[in-house]
Amino acid sequence: MRHRVGSLLVVLVLRPAALNRFAQVLIVTLICGVILMKTPIFKEGLNVLSTRFNEVAESSEKSMSAGLIERAFSDFGEGLFLLTKAPFLGYGLGVGTNAGGKFLTGNSMFLLTEGEWSRVFLESGPVLGLAYVLWRVGLVLYVGLLCMQSVRLGNVLPLLLFSSSSLTLLSGQFGQPTILGFSVFVTGLALAARSQDWASVEESDPPATPAAVPLHRPMRRSAYASRLHGPAGRPEHTNGSVDR
Repeated sequence: MRHRVGSLLVVLVLRPAALNRFAQVLIVTLICGVILMKTPIFKEGLNVLSTRFNEVAESSEKSMSAGLIERAFSDFGEGLFLLTKAPFLGYGLGVGTNAGGKFLTGNSMFLLTEGEWSRVFLESGPVLGLAYVLWRVGLVLYVGLLCMQSVRLGNVLPLLLFSSSSLTLLSGQFGQPTILGFSVFVTGLALAARSQDWASVEESDPPATPAAVPLHRPMRRSAYASRLHGPAGRPEHTNGSVDR
């Protein structure tokens, strides 16, 4: 949810003209949210979620807000910590996945860790693992810049789609096929939605004017004719005879 809110703020900064449309969508969303909050299913889910957060906060002796912040950044901190502890060549690809645990122990379990960056460092080692993580970070930044360029052209759909897949593309557990498929599919939709940018650019460009065609073609002669009559364009008749 916070990623979608952040993407909407970026849209409003880069494209202020979308403010009126955003206000309309926000009003409709608030009305639907108020209606949804009155349903028993929403109340039950909210109670379960709040109870879980309160229990975790009490067990860790931290506030709920501090627990949420720690939960959001714990995967990155743990991964950077294990970067210096992992073997140079790692423990082997697939060891930290559920499938790898099933093959090695007979039980579906995480043998290394649940965090994506931590698993990559422990499986591939600090050199190859760090190179792979940096590639994912660069991919997220590159696609994000492309989506922001689309917002400047008036196309906000790529950024809204990418806001849903950016975090999973950055640190999602690619050992699970569902998370990997969601990241690839939604990011592909965001890139495909940029096809509207080319149409808008072509409509805004003025039509190309044809190049000016010379009215008279330059006179061309063969080498023999040039030696006989002189260079092309030179007047050939002076006193009724050919200039030689």
